[in-house]
Formats: sequence, structure tokens, C-alpha cells
Amino acid sequence: MGNIVYTLTNRRHLEKCIAYAESHDQALVGDKSLAFWLMDAEMYTNMSVLTPFTPVIDRGIQLHKMIRLITHALGGE
Repeated sequence: MGNIVYTLTNRRHLEKCIAYAESHDQALVGDKSLAFWLMDAEMYTNMSVLTPFTPVIDRGIQLHKMIRLITHALGGE
């Protein structure tokens, strides 16, 4: 946890920076986005409002929410 905090807060005072956690279909670098690493193919089949969440989807959504909270809390000014 200390390494994450150091990485997100290691910048010059008032230096503009972008902090985000990718959750769309493809990451900017061409690899899987964070949400796809957490939930993978189940995102296409088990995220309907008509069906209950599977444990993989439920865990992935909760982890992604925590990652976004930490990133936005520490990643900007």
C-alpha cells in the first residue's frame, strides 16, 4: 500500500497530472483495461440488469470502485 501511495503522490507541487483507472473496452496502451483484467469475458455475458451478478463480476466491480477511489483521492491536486 505504501508503494501505491508513493507512486500516486510523487510529483512536484501544483504540477498538472492525470489520474485515472481505465474501465472501457481497450486500454490506451492497447492491452486489456483494468476492468477486463478483473472480470475478463464475463463482462460480455454476466453484466445484464436482468440476471444476478456472478461472484467474478461482483468482486470485479467492487475492486474497481476501490481502485478508482484510491486513484482519484491520491492522484490529483
